[in-house]
Amino acid sequence: DIETDALILSIGHSASDTIEMLYNKGINMMQKPFSVGARIEHPQEFINTVQYGEYKNHPKLRAADYKLACHPPHGRGAYTFCMCPGGTVVCASSQKGGVVTNGMSEYARDKENANSAILIGIEPSDFPSEHVLSGFQLQREIEQKAFNLGGGDYTAPAQLVGDFLKNEKSTKLGAVKPSFPTGVSMGNISEVLPQKVVNTMRDALVQMDKKLKGFAMDEAVLPFAVCGLELRNGEDSFYLFEFPYEEIYEENGNRIGRTLATILHILRVDLNFNVSWAVLNAADYGVPQRRKRIYIVGCKKKYGEINLE
Repeated sequence: DIETDALILSIGHSASDTIEMLYNKGINMMQKPFSVGARIEHPQEFINTVQYGEYKNHPKLRAADYKLACHPPHGRGAYTFCMCPGGTVVCASSQKGGVVTNGMSEYARDKENANSAILIGIEPSDFPSEHVLSGFQLQREIEQKAFNLGGGDYTAPAQLVGDFLKNEKSTKLGAVKPSFPTGVSMGNISEVLPQKVVNTMRDALVQMDKKLKGFAMDEAVLPFAVCGLELRNGEDSFYLFEFPYEEIYEENGNRIGRTLATILHILRVDLNFNVSWAVLNAADYGVPQRRKRIYIVGCKKKYGEINLE
């Protein structure tokens, strides 16, 4: 045993067994919103054309990416997340009888498709009950519905964007060939997702298409995805954040981007936290991939200094 006054568990949203164990031991928890949605796949050549125009084939340009967000009229925000240029949609299921997808890009970013999650927030008021773990219940129900809709063999249910917008079941693929390694089963992913999420996603696709013309092309593919939730200490005494390096560290060419500076300011000044942050590279820890992440840890000043070095 190791005695300690404070413990930070960076266990991720899939470690539900650990979270249930902590709950059974009487650890104070509270419900927290999470996000759910689908991945969207486009030809990478199309994204390059939209983003780079006449320079799309320039040898010094890598596969283009994008970042989109909107706020449809009914009040729920929608955003793209973990955009993977020249990447692949991969299986991220962590429990038997559930389907979850994620995305990744290899270093070369040279695969045929680009993919990104389109996510919509789910509030505790949408959970099945007021039980602190009811968000996990909802998450499991969605993943199990996806498993069944996909045929019960870990094939991902998928739908063409054009059919999704018209609420029609997809029966065949179009020009975009999905990259999911175990294959996709065409159907209607509206049968899996909560109706509020479906409504918001439809509105969001139309709005995002105005920002990136062709984003809602009829033959783009929507493999089902769910983004997990977290539970937090009810006192809000500790925070742990993880961000992609490129998104907030070298924003607009600045060494410390405005987003990172804003986060640090809010934690240190507005919330009166002691804060430490560091850039970690997966390659330094035995992973055969140069994948940088920024970790920010903060705690109330009454708990003392904190240092990630």
